[in-house]
Amino acid sequence: MHFWRSKSDGHSIKPKDNYGNFDSDEEGKGHSPTPFLKGGKHFDIQAYASNYHRSTKILRLIFIADRFGHANERRRRMQLEALRIAYDIAKKGNDVNVFIKIVRKIDGRLGPNYDMDENWCNSVIEGRRVMSEMLQRCAKNCEKSYTERTICAEDARNVFNSIAVFYEDHGALTRAYAFYKKSVHFCRSDKNYSEVLRRLIVVVIELGQFEASGEIAEKGMQYPNLNPITMETLRCALGLARFKAHCYKDAAHQLLGVSKELGNRFSKVMAAHDIATFGALCALATFDPIEFKTSVIDNQNFHFYLDSALEVKELVRDFYLRRYCSCFRHLDNLREWLLADIYFFNHYETLYNKIRNRALIVYTEPFVAVGLQRVAVVFGTNIEAIEKQLLALINTNQIQADVDSINKVVHFPRHEGNGSFPQGLQSSVAEFDQNK
Repeated sequence: MHFWRSKSDGHSIKPKDNYGNFDSDEEGKGHSPTPFLKGGKHFDIQAYASNYHRSTKILRLIFIADRFGHANERRRRMQLEALRIAYDIAKKGNDVNVFIKIVRKIDGRLGPNYDMDENWCNSVIEGRRVMSEMLQRCAKNCEKSYTERTICAEDARNVFNSIAVFYEDHGALTRAYAFYKKSVHFCRSDKNYSEVLRRLIVVVIELGQFEASGEIAEKGMQYPNLNPITMETLRCALGLARFKAHCYKDAAHQLLGVSKELGNRFSKVMAAHDIATFGALCALATFDPIEFKTSVIDNQNFHFYLDSALEVKELVRDFYLRRYCSCFRHLDNLREWLLADIYFFNHYETLYNKIRNRALIVYTEPFVAVGLQRVAVVFGTNIEAIEKQLLALINTNQIQADVDSINKVVHFPRHEGNGSFPQGLQSSVAEFDQNK
């Protein structure tokens, strides 16, 4: 399986980037596949982390360490690997609090090279104190000067934007959010408004305020002259907000609509393979066959993202071809990674069950009667498990059927189906294969 490698090298942002444009238009435009899963179910943490910008890279690595800390020896090794990478990245940045958090989690298990560095911490803290005092005075003078009309709105925007970037770089996200909001009031061009929206949405998401990020994204998308990349960034952020709210169908519609022009430019939050995975699994769980064909199989734009998550692409293909045993094998292979994903972890079981239920509904639709043994084979399980799942769907009125437990047959009291694939299936699959 291959995934995109972000162009971010994990180093702290240079001053010219802090005070200049949010992102280069070339950022994340191309991609070089990197091995992500190793040995089927196990993923390479180093390759995984390389897909993300520094701040979210650290957050994700810490989350992985927390998830893998209390299991078998292999997982404990993965925990230490995640903490080692996080330590190295944090030491190149300016967030002392997150560095201390990582050191405490390591707890001396990686040797003296990964112990607390008090001199580094004190140096960063003192530098932050001096700069913070200067920037606070600068902010007051800026507001006064703007009121007196001795500086223009663009100068004021630059000041507040620079202060916000400084606090964001030091992990003071609440302060960064406050100054980004101030800078919004001084935006006088579409370009500036687009830039601050992209910055603002990242900070709100890192604060874990997904409802607020959804509101900001939805409101921002109504602005008539947004930069196209900003529009796609907000669409992606709105999809994530809907996902976190368990509105999976809405999340799928947003993520499936993200233009390929965004690429990996939103790696401060989600990489290209995340867009593919979240969008595809939400669609599998909620779309009917016609909508799935139209919105996923025939969606050439979304194939661009699926190409960064090849196992997800195979999963989608198998589901559409009704090769459910293979489909769920792919989904099982993704389990360890998705349970260690900072946004997906508490949604995996819910979506897995929804996808399995959807598959059973689609599979049984053409039949008047079908043996439980046949269904069990198709779904790679045993008769008892498949009977239990079918009964659950029947009891919730998702399937109209009767189960003959003695003869192990399911009867569907409806018009006779023809058991054939949907019209146009083979041609659609052929087109899909061309993009593999």
